[in-house]
Amino acid sequence: MNQGSAPQAHQNFSRAMKDESAKDLVLSVNLFIQGFEKRERNSSTDSEDFQTFMENMRQALPRHPLFHMCSMEEWLEGLEKYITTKLHDKILESDPEDRHHDKTLTARLTALQFIQPHHLDLPRVIFSPQSDSLVLLKAAEEEIARFAHASQCRCPRDKLTAILNACHMISRAVESAGLTAAADLLTPLLILVLIRARPNRLASHLKFIERFRMRASLRGEAEYALVQLTGASSFVEFVEAHKLTGVDPDEFFARLLEAGAVPDEPRAPPAPSLVEVSPEKLGLQIKSYAKEIRRASLPTSPPPPP
Repeated sequence: MNQGSAPQAHQNFSRAMKDESAKDLVLSVNLFIQGFEKRERNSSTDSEDFQTFMENMRQALPRHPLFHMCSMEEWLEGLEKYITTKLHDKILESDPEDRHHDKTLTARLTALQFIQPHHLDLPRVIFSPQSDSLVLLKAAEEEIARFAHASQCRCPRDKLTAILNACHMISRAVESAGLTAAADLLTPLLILVLIRARPNRLASHLKFIERFRMRASLRGEAEYALVQLTGASSFVEFVEAHKLTGVDPDEFFARLLEAGAVPDEPRAPPAPSLVEVSPEKLGLQIKSYAKEIRRASLPTSPPPPP
């Protein structure tokens, strides 16, 4: 995902769509949006309909006389941004399960505000006032807050860009502290950044990306970043006192109780989503520390086959 070319690509797309010969494309897009808005919301159907429409457009665009005005990537990125921005308020939080999940995560994030670096066994040197690491981690925190800010990020690519920026800043923070194990420290640092950022409607924003980012574009570094933040949110939701260093179980439970984060009945971690592929598939090395942190958020046994 070439983030640097996004503004120019959107300008090229906007200029092409204003051309006289683009009327049929504009009509097709607007008819899709109008039909989408009139239907009763169903997150699975909505996602499939959107992905099918984008694939149909991908196949039709090379035959259109306007195709030469933009690259295929510019056309598709522009269409995705236009459609999802228009539909953002209708499809975000449209799933009751997402809304319930949002409330759970909000309560857990509130309860975990006491978490400090030593609770996650993070090296003290990263938080030294003499390094630039603290500034970089604060910037990463701001990016995670921005990803879930509806007025700043209203399309999947923009939300993914914010997550990627956060991951890059965390990696730079590790390097700034003179450490080399960036892959090992990314997960626990992202967990800390997520807790401090405390974004609203976390589950809904993650699902928005998963459902409405073009599947062909949700790969490589972008996919890995989404997997990392999804894993960090699962850690927040399911972590117990014994998984944190130096946390008294009674005090931990009291904080959950105060924040309204104690469920009425025991919860089990959800089955992995479509984007939760192993980092090894992406050719990325996640070593023992990251695996131990993520293990607390993953099912202890594989989900039943569909």
